[in-house]
Amino acid sequence: MKTDYKELLKRAHSQLPPQVLEYKRFDIPRVQSFKIGMRTYISNFKEIAEVLSRDPLHLLKYMSKEMATK
Repeated sequence: MKTDYKELLKRAHSQLPPQVLEYKRFDIPRVQSFKIGMRTYISNFKEIAEVLSRDPLHLLKYMSKEMATK
């Protein structure tokens, strides 16, 4: 069942609404951080995870991997 890319693109385009009735900007809260020694703490980490609809542990794992830290 191989489907052509252009066919998939036409199908996706046909499922889009003709007009966008609502324009809404996605805003992530500004990071509130502070340093103690060599460590940086994010005081509103849970709030940021909630806005992104992610589990805080999952977000922490992603950030740790991206920044190559523990």
